[in-house]
Amino acid sequence: MPIRKRSLQFPVLALALTLLLTAPASSYTFLFHTIDRAKPLELTFIARKDPGGLHSLNTETGGILRQRHAQRFAVVPAGSVVARLENTSLEYELEQSRLLHTQRERELQRATRLRQQGLISSEAFDDIELAYQTERLRRQFLQRQVDKTTVRAQSEFYVTQTFGSIGEYMAPGTPLVEGYDTANFSLSITLPPFYAELFPHMDFFRRKRDGSLSVLEQAGISPVRESSGALRITFPDTFDEVDLNETVRIVGRLHSDYATIPFAAVFLDEGQYAVYTHRDGHIEKVILDDVVIFSDRISFHNQRQLTNYLRSVTGVTRHSEIEDILNHQPDAIEIQVR
Repeated sequence: MPIRKRSLQFPVLALALTLLLTAPASSYTFLFHTIDRAKPLELTFIARKDPGGLHSLNTETGGILRQRHAQRFAVVPAGSVVARLENTSLEYELEQSRLLHTQRERELQRATRLRQQGLISSEAFDDIELAYQTERLRRQFLQRQVDKTTVRAQSEFYVTQTFGSIGEYMAPGTPLVEGYDTANFSLSITLPPFYAELFPHMDFFRRKRDGSLSVLEQAGISPVRESSGALRITFPDTFDEVDLNETVRIVGRLHSDYATIPFAAVFLDEGQYAVYTHRDGHIEKVILDDVVIFSDRISFHNQRQLTNYLRSVTGVTRHSEIEDILNHQPDAIEIQVR
């Protein structure tokens, strides 16, 4: 009697289904990175001690250059003598005016006594007094002109060029030295367009030669937006300890209430940038505030006090897959915070 073979199709399918249902679910490692708030975003810029506009100290009165005390590449203190001119004709006029002024003064004194005695008319007295006052004013004018033959620096001055030779006649308005007023020296940096929006949220420091940091005052700074979108920032100060054209490192630090994370950790949620964070045993989606985007990083105002962010999930590359795991397989999630 022939033996009939029984079909194994249904038992095999049943066994496969049983194994599938009883197999352990896949495990996904959600790796969170801690936000290091002790190390805010720090940017270093190279600056130079730049002077203001170039200007010159000119003669106000003509004369022969007899002395010059300013040398190239030297700083002339405020009030110090830069040069001395000789103008003999002006000095002669002043001496004659002094003599005439003395004479007019004596005449006025005599006329005053005569008026007290009633021996001189008012008209005659007024003429004598006018002659005295006229000569007094002329003498003062000539004295000021002679004083101008000694040329002084009105403020501290860095000399870059000198003009004229000893013994040469210098006409009124002729430059004697050229250079910079040290009070106008400044340090300037340029924030690239993608950093420009961070300016209100940063503190700036100058790194000294010994490596320490000195705070740069930002009060009164008026940044200038350049055509490229970059921001030109000038720190007003004298910076006496910095040499002209010396390379200076300026450090900009993001305020402590701002955080910076890799751009790869961020995703778009209805047009807004968001991250996942692990807090109180739960994974939360958080919308970021006041976002500033760089090439590979993103900064935001950490008003929600985030301490970590989701950096990666093993075997998952798309945000939609992460959403699916969070919604349908929460028991398959293993959390690591580093």
